[in-house]
Amino acid sequence: MDPKHVEITLDDLNRTDNPALSSISFSFKTCRSQHNTNEIAMISCLVHNNVSQDGPTTIERQFQTFTFLRKLDAKPMPYDFEKQLRSRKDL
Repeated sequence: MDPKHVEITLDDLNRTDNPALSSISFSFKTCRSQHNTNEIAMISCLVHNNVSQDGPTTIERQFQTFTFLRKLDAKPMPYDFEKQLRSRKDL
């Protein structure tokens, strides 16, 4: 879209607050493969759905988190991984 074609209406000028934004943060963990290349082993994400555009965002504990973990070809999972995963109360 060409910025020359943007129009500002009276509704835009009279708006008192801007809508909240959503934000996502990623964290990647990598390891070396048998072929001496980097492979992604885990990705974790944190999502905040109420980020203020007008100033500081209030601190809330309503973040969404999720993690993707992949089994690597030449490496076993920890011995009691599935048992520990089932015992987590927040899943």
